[in-house]
Amino acid sequence: MKIVYKSGGEYSDCIVKHFGLDRYDDGDEDSVFFWGWQALLDEELKERYKNSKHRFAFNTSAPCDLLGHDPNYRGSNTITNQEYFTEIFNICPYTSHWLANNSTTQHTSVCFPFPANKFEKYTNLRPEDKKHDVIYYGQLHHPLYHLMLNVMSQFDFCFSTISTHGLVMRGSEGNIVGDATDKITHRRLPSEEKWDLLSQNKVSIGFNLLFLEQHHIDTFSSFNNIETFPAHEFITQSKIMPQMKTRMVEAAATKTLMLIFKDPFKVVEQWFEPDKHFIYWESFAELHEKLSDITTNYEKYWHIVENAHAHVQQYSIENFMEDLNARLLAR
Repeated sequence: MKIVYKSGGEYSDCIVKHFGLDRYDDGDEDSVFFWGWQALLDEELKERYKNSKHRFAFNTSAPCDLLGHDPNYRGSNTITNQEYFTEIFNICPYTSHWLANNSTTQHTSVCFPFPANKFEKYTNLRPEDKKHDVIYYGQLHHPLYHLMLNVMSQFDFCFSTISTHGLVMRGSEGNIVGDATDKITHRRLPSEEKWDLLSQNKVSIGFNLLFLEQHHIDTFSSFNNIETFPAHEFITQSKIMPQMKTRMVEAAATKTLMLIFKDPFKVVEQWFEPDKHFIYWESFAELHEKLSDITTNYEKYWHIVENAHAHVQQYSIENFMEDLNARLLAR
């Protein structure tokens, strides 16, 4: 298999950069794997390998590619661009389901992979190794994140972010109604430092949602047959959409308890089981209650951490590439 890598377009701490797919490059151009967001956009690279029998790529941003037409794509249509590939590995099961009947390319739903070789050092962590109670890392995409941080800040918390996006929340008249700047504990950490910090926390909190504006809905609604997209009507009315985040996989791999907001889509249950691999929360009062119990009685929850850590190993990039190579050999 030939690995074609071109960086650019990802967040600075994006896990995709650490997949290390070059380990699997044997130079055989019968199968080509495009790695990195810019590799998917590079017309010269695509022209070079257009006659390869198998042309693979990850779509690790789905369903964001249905929410805005990126002018970097030929024809300004993200789905048209992906028709070049013979198989796309898609982190959004909703998008994969819709594209099954709306694309000539095979879109295979996968859990967000992680590089197990980068996470081996966390294997033997124990409850007593935890230094902090709870962490959120990322940007603030909605007022709900501010409410979440308000709860977290009542504990020994960490908030790491790579930008100022969403830190200041403004009202309808432009007045500041919330400012989370003083809650930042870490800024612009490289991926491996971020994972070390994650491993030092008892709990990682997350949402598996995209919060949409009307222009997102307008673009989403412009695609042919989009009404067959699962939960289409609910998405357009509620202006929320499911997206599986890397945080869930990273938490499991660093032996940190996942505390996940229970949204109507429950996309995390495609790959993890509630109360066995993670714990849901549904309100901020419940979040506080659960954090209080978990941080006080952490060993009571350690079996969930261990279950998740064992379970997530199947989603490693190493297992993914081994399975893909086996599939190719069987053809």
